[in-house]
Amino acid sequence: MHFAHRVGALIVSLAAIRTAVYIWRQHTDRAELASPALLLLLLVLVQVTLGASAVISRLQPWVNSVHVVVGALVLTTSLVITLRSWRVRFPYEVRLKPDTTYDGSHGVHDGRDVRSVRLQPDPSVSRGARA
Repeated sequence: MHFAHRVGALIVSLAAIRTAVYIWRQHTDRAELASPALLLLLLVLVQVTLGASAVISRLQPWVNSVHVVVGALVLTTSLVITLRSWRVRFPYEVRLKPDTTYDGSHGVHDGRDVRSVRLQPDPSVSRGARA
């Protein structure tokens, strides 16, 4: 079990390094990716150090707890990088505007006229426009 955890840690560390290098080489114009990439590398370095400290300290609870928290931060930082990188893949934006036309078929609720709101694509936004 411990060996499998160390192999997984090695894979995550290599993936984090590869991701950061890729971002710094291929996406030099995307500052919103560079900062989390640096943070990811720093967190992985701290995580590896804490992992070794956990073994050396014979699994002291505070070392293990901080190791788990930093692991969660590594995962969160990876998610931030993933979500920010996906913005490039959407070449156009669709804005929705409310269609509040009343057709008289909705009824009354608590003495108030109830109307539905249907969202329709906004024709003023062209399909080729970027946000």
